[in-house]
Amino acid sequence: MAENNTQKQHRLLKISILRYNPADPASVPHMQTFELEESDSMTLFIALNEIRDKQDPSLQFDFVCRAGICGSCAMMINGKPGLACRTLTRDLPTEFTLLTALMDGREVAL
Repeated sequence: MAENNTQKQHRLLKISILRYNPADPASVPHMQTFELEESDSMTLFIALNEIRDKQDPSLQFDFVCRAGICGSCAMMINGKPGLACRTLTRDLPTEFTLLTALMDGREVAL
């Protein structure tokens, strides 16, 4: 039996993130796009951590349980609510947008 030596191609993701810090008077809302290679079983939580670790240490986002229980990693993913820890990047298009919201409904950046 012949062995299959083909490797799975990983997609290049382009993630546009709304950046804004309402506590900083100098901060201006703007979109920032990051690119990274998708890995097997990658969640948005993993992708955001990879961006923070390798590209921009100023990226901030909430998380507690990483198991979809607490809801602290809730964000709008292409305009739909979701949890970063439970959303697989393979279920998203290669280009997508993320933003979070404050408890009073105002949008705030990562």
